[in-house]
Amino acid sequence: MTEKEAIAVDETRQALETESSTELVQAMQFLFNWNAELIGFYAHRYQQYGALPLRFLTCSTLSDLETLQGEFLQQLAEDYRDETAKLSKIAGEPDRQSDASLESGYAAGLQKAQQDASTIIEEAKAQAERILASAEMQADPLTEPDQKQKKKVA
Repeated sequence: MTEKEAIAVDETRQALETESSTELVQAMQFLFNWNAELIGFYAHRYQQYGALPLRFLTCSTLSDLETLQGEFLQQLAEDYRDETAKLSKIAGEPDRQSDASLESGYAAGLQKAQQDASTIIEEAKAQAERILASAEMQADPLTEPDQKQKKKVA
């Protein structure tokens, strides 16, 4: 590998590491937001469950107990519906800045890869030309009859 190829490979590796660290930061932010929302939801629901026995004590009739149970279940369903909406927003929340930076980073990486590939192809062509020139120089000392003899052996 030539020095130019080594530099190109190193630059590509550095670009990939930068992109990977950016993706890692975004993943960590997502997980933090998701878990923070869930913790808040669980805390709220545990408070509701904890307060329920005390509310049962205020019931004087079976009808009061049924009403309380219905209200509790209604609130439970609303809480879960609201939480589902919040988590869906977190999971599908478009990060326009990140999208733009990812697109530009991808485009830049793709362009760099194309340039590197072009450089490698040009160097491979030059190497192939040197090999052919060397082979032709080694073949020149052979005489015409010697070449026919070698072809028959091969």
